[in-house]
Amino acid sequence: MKNKLEADDAKKKPGAPPFGAIAWEDLLGFMPKALILEALADKVEGDPEEKDVWDSVVRLATLRAATAAGSDTLLARFRREARYAALVFAAENLYVRRGFHGDEKNPLSAAANKQEELLRDLAMHARAERGGGEAFTEPMQTRATGNMI
Repeated sequence: MKNKLEADDAKKKPGAPPFGAIAWEDLLGFMPKALILEALADKVEGDPEEKDVWDSVVRLATLRAATAAGSDTLLARFRREARYAALVFAAENLYVRRGFHGDEKNPLSAAANKQEELLRDLAMHARAERGGGEAFTEPMQTRATGNMI
């Protein structure tokens, strides 16, 4: 039997996030169904893309994950972490769409910020492993002779 990520890979559409497709039903653990449906039902009159609210939410969540990780390659490498982060970002965005702005009002703002930080940390360590990026977090010290300590 395939796990969720393998099943997502099998049905992955061109342009889908590197960590698999996200459905609004995946957010049911983060927020009530009624609130999700209300946020997705919001429409702006005259908006030619009003039917694509969920696609917009997913694109924004994926962009935030990709920006934090620094590349789609790293998103694919840390698929589970990136997928979870994108779900948190999407749920946070839906709360914002319902008028819950800021850390005090949006129950997922703090969690979203932590997920963003986690993706950045994973990306930094991955780059350090392969010899690029920020391998050292402290300035290098040298002796008076010029040799490293």
